[in-house]
Amino acid sequence: MDSTSQRSDVEQLGHVTLPASASHFEVHVERGVDAAVWARFDLAAADVDGFLASAGYVDLSTSRRAVENWHLPTKAVWWVPDSISSFRSGRIRRENSKPRYAGHILVSGDGDPRTIYLFVTGL
Repeated sequence: MDSTSQRSDVEQLGHVTLPASASHFEVHVERGVDAAVWARFDLAAADVDGFLASAGYVDLSTSRRAVENWHLPTKAVWWVPDSISSFRSGRIRRENSKPRYAGHILVSGDGDPRTIYLFVTGL
């Protein structure tokens, strides 16, 4: 899958708008009754706060993980959110949106670019 279609899948199924600095996509998509997307990508540190706010991830923790290795049902060498020691992480639920979805995010706490792990599934 090319990076343009991966970016499109993340935006459409993840219910987010990605800044231009988003790069290095790794994506797994499952389409069924409820679609789901698992994504890892890099984002310029300067773009992280705006991205999180626009996507609705505002109440983030530095001690509780909303994304963990076991969230991806298939083995993928790139899905290793548990390896991030410094992070911000959180969840959102959009019960009244069309479509309804739940999102989970983990952002690496240091470095530039920052690594983003995103898991979004329909409800």
